[in-house]
Amino acid sequence: MPVLATRRFVDEPRSLTMSRVGLGLVAGAVVAGGVAGGLGYLANRDYDRSRTAGCSTDGQCPFGPAADLAQRSNDRARFAQISAIGAGALAATGVTLWIVGRHKTRHAVTEISLHVSPSSTAIAGRF
Repeated sequence: MPVLATRRFVDEPRSLTMSRVGLGLVAGAVVAGGVAGGLGYLANRDYDRSRTAGCSTDGQCPFGPAADLAQRSNDRARFAQISAIGAGALAATGVTLWIVGRHKTRHAVTEISLHVSPSSTAIAGRF
């Protein structure tokens, strides 16, 4: 008859560090989203100012302050888009790490035994 080996399992949280890092990334996503919103507001304001300074609806601007405002508006809009994409990536990664870090994992308990005999000491392990 075969001998059945018994194993003990312990349910432990996966990693508190992983869930904390996830929360930190979500906080970073909120900050990056705020930066994106602020830059978007400033880009819109500069666009409106460039229109009042002489830029047309098809994007033609005279040389001078109107062209500078239009260029600044484009630059800020680009940075706002990059910040928004970064915020989305941070949020997705942070939520994933938080969820994965909160789940429990099942580990087999390692048994280590110490056998003492008259001639030597041996340590045996089983995984």
